[in-house]
Amino acid sequence: MATGYWLLTPAVSAQWAAQNATCSAESEAAATTSLSCTLATENLEAGNVAVVVCATDNVSGSGNTNDHSAVTDSGSNTYTKAYEFTEGTGGTAAGVTVSVHFSKLGTALTSGASTITCNFASVTDKAMHLVSEFTIGVGNVVSVEGTPQGEESNGGDAGALTISGLASREYLFVRGIGTESNAALSMTATASYSLPDAPSDGCNNTTGGGEATDMGACSEYRILTGTGDTSNPTLVDTTNDNASVYVALKEAAAPTGARTVSRMVTIQ
Repeated sequence: MATGYWLLTPAVSAQWAAQNATCSAESEAAATTSLSCTLATENLEAGNVAVVVCATDNVSGSGNTNDHSAVTDSGSNTYTKAYEFTEGTGGTAAGVTVSVHFSKLGTALTSGASTITCNFASVTDKAMHLVSEFTIGVGNVVSVEGTPQGEESNGGDAGALTISGLASREYLFVRGIGTESNAALSMTATASYSLPDAPSDGCNNTTGGGEATDMGACSEYRILTGTGDTSNPTLVDTTNDNASVYVALKEAAAPTGARTVSRMVTIQ
C-alpha cells in the first residue's frame, strides 16, 4: 500500500479562441425599448463568452453615457456592459449611442431558438449583433482591463483608438461602432483584426429611412498578447455621425479559486 498526494491547482489563464455562433438584427419600424436577435449557425455553449454590440439613436449628449441597459438573453445569463459612448452634437435622435457587452454563459443558448436582446431608452432606429462567441479556460472569469476608450465623429470616418499600459498577457480587444447610414454599410477591419462571421462585412444596418434616420452596428476584434493595441477600421460610408467604444477583455482564474488544494489518496 502506498500513500501519495495529487496536487490540484486552480484554473489558469488560457487562450481566447473565436467560435462561429452568429446573431444580428436591426429595426426602424417603431419606437421600442429593446431589440432581439435569434441565435444562428451553432449553439452558444455554457462556459463560453458572448460579446454583443448595441447601437441606437441617442437620447443624451456626447460622451460616456449610460442609456443602454445590460444585454439579456432567453437563457437568463448575466451580461456586463463594458463601455458606452454617444455622439450627440445634433440633439436627441440626431446622433448615435453604441455599447459593448459580454457574458460568460452559465446557461447554453440554442441555435434557431434562443434570443439575445439589447435594452435601451425608447428609440426608433437600432441595430445589434453578436461580435463572436469565444472559448476561455475552464473556471476562468472575464473582466475589463485598462481604461475603455470612446470617440465620436460628427460626419467622417471612425477614428483611431488606443489602449495602452496593460500588463503583458493575452487580451481580447473589441471595437464597437454605431453609425447613422442608409447605405449598404460595411467596414474594412484594422490590420490583424477580424470581423464577425455575420455580418461578415462588419456591419448590419437599417436602410428604409434617410441618412440621418437609419442605424448601423459595426465591430471588429483581435486576440493579442501584449501591453495594448490600436483599432483604426475604415467605414465605407463616412458622411454621417458615428460613435465608437474600444475595450480590452481579460480572462483569468476566479479570485476564489486562487488557493492550491492538495488531496491525499491511498493506493493499494
